[in-house]
Amino acid sequence: MPTTEAHPIPIEAKSPIAPFQKSLQKYWQYYSDKGRNFHTKGMLKEASHYFLESVRVAQALIFDDIHRNPDGKYSGIEMLYIASHNLASCHNQQNDMAEGELVLRTCHREISELAINKKHSKALRLESLCVLERSLFSLASQLAFMNKPAQVHRLIDETGKVVDGLQQQLAISGI
Repeated sequence: MPTTEAHPIPIEAKSPIAPFQKSLQKYWQYYSDKGRNFHTKGMLKEASHYFLESVRVAQALIFDDIHRNPDGKYSGIEMLYIASHNLASCHNQQNDMAEGELVLRTCHREISELAINKKHSKALRLESLCVLERSLFSLASQLAFMNKPAQVHRLIDETGKVVDGLQQQLAISGI
């Protein structure tokens, strides 16, 4: 069974990986499509494998705040959210709610860290903020389903602090 341990591929927007971003985007699409096909057929272990690969590729693309995937729909951060959401869904359907929670927590934490990290571009940080709302909803829904109301409240409070912190940082910088 694949693990959901984060395996980020550390790249910066101007790294040597930049020429391969289009290829990575195609791999993300390939893994996502394969995962969706297996998921539709009820082959959840296989779907989980492909969605995990999709998460890994998306982690390499999160710093790409200019390009979108081949069909132009998603940023790297959105790809990370979608892949994580799909992987968590597979785990939940296999009655592994704890693993589904871990996937969503990891995604939410990564997106939160992107939003508040002053080293990243304003565009990337604002994109993170937009996706953070969906990530919050997915993780809060997971926790509520698992009957963890105290954790839902803590999550909402922590996410609010991220949003407030980013708002203060951007106000200082003139946005």
